[in-house]
Amino acid sequence: VVAVLDGRYVNTVWQRIKGLDLSGSYRFDLSQGQLTLRGAASWLDSTQQTAGAPNPFDLAGTLNNPAKRTGRFGAIYAVGGFSAATFANYIDGITNTVDGRTGASFTTFDATLRYNTGERRSAWSYLEFGVSATNLLDRAPPLHVPDLPYVAPYDSTNYSATGRFLGVSVSKNW
Repeated sequence: VVAVLDGRYVNTVWQRIKGLDLSGSYRFDLSQGQLTLRGAASWLDSTQQTAGAPNPFDLAGTLNNPAKRTGRFGAIYAVGGFSAATFANYIDGITNTVDGRTGASFTTFDATLRYNTGERRSAWSYLEFGVSATNLLDRAPPLHVPDLPYVAPYDSTNYSATGRFLGVSVSKNW
């Protein structure tokens, strides 16, 4: 053996991580039903220095590390036993440190419809029906050229490879 190469991040000298998380919700009473607006946003900045490396390097916003900015915003409308919700999910673009390219940001939309029968004097009491769609527009994650042939061509830390996913549910409480 002439040399052993270990490409993992080891022997961290220091790490600096700072960030901000904001979330909020506000409900409006309408003439018929209620409208709730919800949102959450995060900002992350992280830098690391490893032993033997001449300069510190960014972690947040780079391939296989958390994104610098993320957010989820949406609305829920409810009237009686019916509710409808839609949310937009945002993930900032990620930089591939091998070639220095920054991929596109990734925005998906989710939607849910539910109906709850409420209290009744029959078998239909407290029955809930639901239909939901995740990644409603069937958006594919931003791709990058992997440095190894067996590595996925997208950042699985931040993005899901699952396309549009539809779900149907029926549940009963008693």
